[in-house]
Amino acid sequence: MTENALSWMIGGPALTGGVNRSAELFAKACARARLYVFSNVE
Repeated sequence: MTENALSWMIGGPALTGGVNRSAELFAKACARARLYVFSNVE
């Protein structure tokens, strides 16, 4: 079995909400594609 890995980082100004929403949508799309998703907000 082959393993695919993807690391994705997004950044932007704080308190705008756009960065968090973009990351949330991307994570949801990956999860719906049956990929394992780990998300961390710092």
